[in-house]
Amino acid sequence: MSFKRAITGGILSAALFVGGCASVSHENPPAVVIVVPAAIPAERESEFLDALDRQLRHSLDASAVPVLKPLARADESISMRLDGAGFAGLSGELDVATLAPLGEIAKALADAGACVIHVLGERVDAQEDADADLGERRAESVAAMLVRLGFPAARVRAESRVRSGAAGGVVIVVRPVIEHREQEAWMPPRIDS
Repeated sequence: MSFKRAITGGILSAALFVGGCASVSHENPPAVVIVVPAAIPAERESEFLDALDRQLRHSLDASAVPVLKPLARADESISMRLDGAGFAGLSGELDVATLAPLGEIAKALADAGACVIHVLGERVDAQEDADADLGERRAESVAAMLVRLGFPAARVRAESRVRSGAAGGVVIVVRPVIEHREQEAWMPPRIDS
């Protein structure tokens, strides 16, 4: 049975297929399955990313909040930066003005389908940063808000990174789920330091 046929047969049959068991029992429970919209064919990866990049840039341009900016369209991802000014002071709490552009991004990405969001909270070298977990709290805050605004929680990852010259912002990296390379979408992205 193919994975696509397992999914069309329902979540239970997908769980049974992935779990490798013929029936549900307490001795051999099925594996946990996260259903992701159909993966993008490899030959359409660039087309998908170009269209998504245009849509996200349009959403950000329409927003009057300059703290959220597109950064780059790489071969396998799109990244945006939320400056430290997008947060309430030196906290992990988002500024109210940041919610509308984040809502536009969450909607565009949820509509796009097969992609994973990596939210990377930046923090400077721990010796210089009195609040060492600020980057982590900010990343978790942005990830939680993207979920509240409509992006599926199973496809959001949050983490903190130490970066030289970081200003305490957050980098949002979007990676598509590509056929036969699905696991790459969940791998931690590299960002310039």
